[in-house]
Amino acid sequence: MKDKAQTQGQVANDLDREHHQIARMNADRMRRKGAEKAFQKDELLYDHIVDHIGDGVYRINEKGYFTFVNTVIAERAGIPAEKFCHLHFLDLVAPEHRELVKNNFKKAMQGKEVAPYELSYRRADGQKNIVEVHSKAVYEGNRVRGILGISRDITERKRVEEDLKEAYDHLERLVAERTQELLLKNRQLVDEVARRRKIEEALRRRETDLEEKTDNLEELNVALKILLQQRDKDKREFEEWVTANVENVIMPYIGKLKKIGLGAEQSAFVKILEVNIKNITSSFSHRLSPRYMNLTFKELQIADLVKEGNSSKDVAMILNVSERTVDFHRKNIRRKLAIADRKTNLRTYLSRLL
Repeated sequence: MKDKAQTQGQVANDLDREHHQIARMNADRMRRKGAEKAFQKDELLYDHIVDHIGDGVYRINEKGYFTFVNTVIAERAGIPAEKFCHLHFLDLVAPEHRELVKNNFKKAMQGKEVAPYELSYRRADGQKNIVEVHSKAVYEGNRVRGILGISRDITERKRVEEDLKEAYDHLERLVAERTQELLLKNRQLVDEVARRRKIEEALRRRETDLEEKTDNLEELNVALKILLQQRDKDKREFEEWVTANVENVIMPYIGKLKKIGLGAEQSAFVKILEVNIKNITSSFSHRLSPRYMNLTFKELQIADLVKEGNSSKDVAMILNVSERTVDFHRKNIRRKLAIADRKTNLRTYLSRLL
């Protein structure tokens, strides 16, 4: 009887342990299902992000064939995504960049780091585009199995840069040609003035003939005045012409370049270019009152930038000097303009001088 009770107790214990094991197994199975659903949800979110970012994302296997492209790549190339699995990466690259891309692919497959680079490719409609490529090796264990790449379209930026350079070079040629014309006219004017002086000296030596030659001298003075007036007119026309070309040919491209998503350093370069181009047509230093012409060139340069609304930090970055140097020159400017001890805004005061 005692043995029977003991056997029943053992069976009850075994059933209880089996019940707990089944409960743990069910809990583990539910957790795995939850994890699988979360993973599938994350995978869908990842696919959604990859397909909606502005850059192209792709993957290439170790033989150089595409195994994945996002929507941006497909739309940019004008080729359906499903057809990319039959394409080798060299099928899309322009001939002049194939050697570069081939060498970078080889480096990546060897596990070496590949610096970002630019390449051209032809769309399905024949249009040529330019992209900046970032790529890295994809490992399975210790072996490289392919490449994951990101490409950013820089076609429009390159076109704007080329147009800007072409316009700037054209303006430089025009300025050089006009400068030569002005130099020639200036030499002619100097020669004319020298001839006039010789005539005046001869007239002084021949006082007895002064009355006879008065009419001739007056005519010569009239001619000289006309020549001087014409020179001033030519100078004004040239300044207006240069200003119009800068505003209509150069500055629109500067504006387009500033709207493109540039880095901090590139934006600084664009701002420097804009300021220097404006300085070509700026007459700030020539319009200052004579009592302020004791400013040095560097002080005039800084005063012009302050007048345009730039902070000391901005001026330091544009002129490639320290902010302390800019503050030093600003103090000298205030002292020379006799406003060192006054609570006068320097930019406001400089604006009134124009």
